[in-house]
Amino acid sequence: MDTRAVAHTRRARPALQVRLPGSRAMLLLLLLQGCTPDFDDVWKVKDLRILAIQADPPEVLLHVQSSTSIPPVTVRALVVDPRISADQQLDWELWACTPEARTCDQASTHIQVHRGRSRLDQIQTSFQLTPDLLADALRRDQYRGFGGVPVKVQLNVWPKGEAVPVLGMKRLVYAFHESPLGQSPATGTLSGPCRPRTTSPCDEGLVCDGDGICRKIPNRNPRLTRLLAGREPIVDGWSVLAGSRITLWPETSEQDLEPYWVFTFDGGTLALKEYLSYAYFVTTGRLSSPTTGGEPSPFVDLRSNISSRWVPLTAGQTNVWVVARDDRGGTGWISVPLEVLPAFKSAAP
Repeated sequence: MDTRAVAHTRRARPALQVRLPGSRAMLLLLLLQGCTPDFDDVWKVKDLRILAIQADPPEVLLHVQSSTSIPPVTVRALVVDPRISADQQLDWELWACTPEARTCDQASTHIQVHRGRSRLDQIQTSFQLTPDLLADALRRDQYRGFGGVPVKVQLNVWPKGEAVPVLGMKRLVYAFHESPLGQSPATGTLSGPCRPRTTSPCDEGLVCDGDGICRKIPNRNPRLTRLLAGREPIVDGWSVLAGSRITLWPETSEQDLEPYWVFTFDGGTLALKEYLSYAYFVTTGRLSSPTTGGEPSPFVDLRSNISSRWVPLTAGQTNVWVVARDDRGGTGWISVPLEVLPAFKSAAP
């Protein structure tokens, strides 16, 4: 079940309708067939964009028989707009809903979590899933909670002076300690209880709780520690030459590649390990690979698989953003400001 965040930031535009006599209409059709609309790439940021939404924790584990006490999550977003100053405040709101509809206002159950006004880097709020929303989401889930109960949050942000918001969606992960099919808790290859203070009482990816049972460890968000240009970290005051080729390398911790367990339809459990994927965003230039990472191939070097080559083209202050996502809804990012110099000037870190 795909639990990765999806940010929808395109707004609908009215279609152009033209009535022409038959011969002129045919001529226009032939002309249009030879033209391709010049749309901006999704990784090129020119206006208000929701690049990612994060839930912390990214996974909430519940007990099948007791789901009335649901821990809260903190929802924050990576929202950017290179056209406005950093202290500019915009209106925004967050909704939570069942995921069967395209937007939350069309869902069977939806609640407004927060409405406010703030700087883009301060869009954050706490959210606690209500038992009613959880129950409705579970009723509408064709898998009846197997693999987690799907719940969606929708972020609306209004660009300055505009009436239509930019939308961002994220699927929240509410999973169970026990299999919804009625089997015992995930214990890996261990069939009996565990002793909390012994060495490695449970298999990797499990933890021995206070009841002496090996249980699943909730997912954690990946953490991007820094961004490298070649082998040098990009730091404050970094500058590059327009037209130069820069290989970007995101750095994460090995601990972010977490082992975890899933329930299988035959009543057993399966051990898996996360892979991270990366999405790159820039305000100027070209990217060789806007998305990288994922499950490595035996024929591709893992380090080369996550990098992207950037060619900045326009001189001035700019930003590079990299968003990391795991296989279970975890999200992290890094934002790196730097300066692009005209090609005839020298760049210095």
